[in-house]
Amino acid sequence: KRSAPSLPPRSVTKVSQYRVDEWVMYHQFPDAETESLRVGKRAVILDCLKNNRYEIYIDDPNLDQKWRRKIANEENLKPID
Repeated sequence: KRSAPSLPPRSVTKVSQYRVDEWVMYHQFPDAETESLRVGKRAVILDCLKNNRYEIYIDDPNLDQKWRRKIANEENLKPID
C-alpha cells in the first residue's frame, strides 16, 4: 500500500486590515508634539503590500501632487467611520 504524499505546512497569510479603494485617515507623525503634525489626512488605499504596508494617495489639495502618493505602515492608518 502506498501512503498519500505529505503536503508541506500551509503558510499562514495575514489578511490586510484595509482593502484597495478603502478610505482611511493617514497620520504621518501620530506622536508629534505639534497639533498640525499630528492631524490626520484623508487617503485612499491604492495597493496592499507586504509587511503591513500600503500604497496610499493622500487627498490634500494643499500638498504638492508629487507628495500625495506614499508607502505607509499600517500603524499610521486609521479607519474612517
